Amino acid sequence: MEKKKKLSDSEIRLILLLVALLLLAGSYFLVYRKMTVSAAELETQNKTDQQTVANLENMAAKRSLVEEGTANMKQEIQTIIGRYPADLKTEKVIRILQDLENDSLIHISSVTFQMDNLVMDFTLTSQEVPTPPKGYFAAINVNYTAGYEGMKEMLAYTAAMEDRITAPTLSVTYDPALDAVSGTVTFYMYYLRDTGRKYVPPVIYEMNKGVSNIFGGGNGGLLENNGVTQTEGTDETAPE
Repeated sequence: MEKKKKLSDSEIRLILLLVALLLLAGSYFLVYRKMTVSAAELETQNKTDQQTVANLENMAAKRSLVEEGTANMKQEIQTIIGRYPADLKTEKVIRILQDLENDSLIHISSVTFQMDNLVMDFTLTSQEVPTPPKGYFAAINVNYTAGYEGMKEMLAYTAAMEDRITAPTLSVTYDPALDAVSGTVTFYMYYLRDTGRKYVPPVIYEMNKGVSNIFGGGNGGLLENNGVTQTEGTDETAPE
């Protein structure tokens, strides 16, 4: 009967070393390699998350700037709206012309009103406002006579008015016999409706009934020969 050969101590140590190496290799491939791949993926995800955070911070900073810009724009819009009357009626026009005649020493013989000419409907450009404002102008055609200084005062008075008024057309004829000028002037008077502000009626000066000149400057005046007429608004667009 053959005797079993015993392993020597050196052989046993070699076998244990081989087993240890196998276990180490298995740990590398099964654990360490997997952890290395996971770490690489995590690093890639971290970089992506950092970029996302940077983009969000950038958007947040821009949002603050946009909100500030929007607030400033709204304030500017309200400032511009405040420069225009909330509405315009013939009574207000008559009061303006009355003051014009008194302050400029001109004589107004007749006036034609063309009210409510639409300039701009902001409905299509303002979806956030339930009733967007609408811009109008009244075309007021005036026949006048005045001295040369009176005519210049008329233009200066118009330019200094708080209400938005322009004089796009003006005709002047000089009469040497009277040393006076006469002609026609067209005033564009602008106003905005549906802005939330209320129309304020003008204060009309007390006057005697039956006077020939409701403006008080010179003889004749607008009531003479039925000098005041009014027409409906047109689709004409006023120059800015």
